Amino acid sequence: MIISVHLLIFESIENDRCGVYGLYGRIFSIYSFICFGAIPTGAMIVFGLLLMIRLRQIRSRVHPARDQLQPRRNETALGKVILAEVMVSVICTFTYPIMTFYLTYTNDAVPNKSSDRIKIESFINFLTMSFLLYLNYSITFYVYFLTSKSFRRSVLQLLRISSATRDHGHNQ
Repeated sequence: MIISVHLLIFESIENDRCGVYGLYGRIFSIYSFICFGAIPTGAMIVFGLLLMIRLRQIRSRVHPARDQLQPRRNETALGKVILAEVMVSVICTFTYPIMTFYLTYTNDAVPNKSSDRIKIESFINFLTMSFLLYLNYSITFYVYFLTSKSFRRSVLQLLRISSATRDHGHNQ
């Protein structure tokens, strides 16, 4: 909470629009690119790669007597999940700093925007700064469900068990 307190101080209203403007707006757009885009995405990529390398090292040390293909399938599935998670994160989070950059520079360069342009920018602003940013935190289940066969099987099995338990309770 303390890191973002600067927004309470430097955010202002210009042309009936609340935002960050001028030099502070430019500094904030760079800050948002680094803090909301580059660092989280970079960390996800680095830790995902480290995880895949570590799994390969473990597999090379341990040679199971049977079912040699199973570890490779699990690694491939995990790689798909990690790749999908990184892609969704990039799409959902990198749009925020890009929109911040755009708004900061166009507010300074084009002071008198048409009402249509303001409406379009407001809609895109809502999409990028609200919808996609929040979607990133709630879409993880769907990413796992769509990319991982074992996760899908586990969820469906859990739903069957839950349904059977519920049906059994109604029959008594």
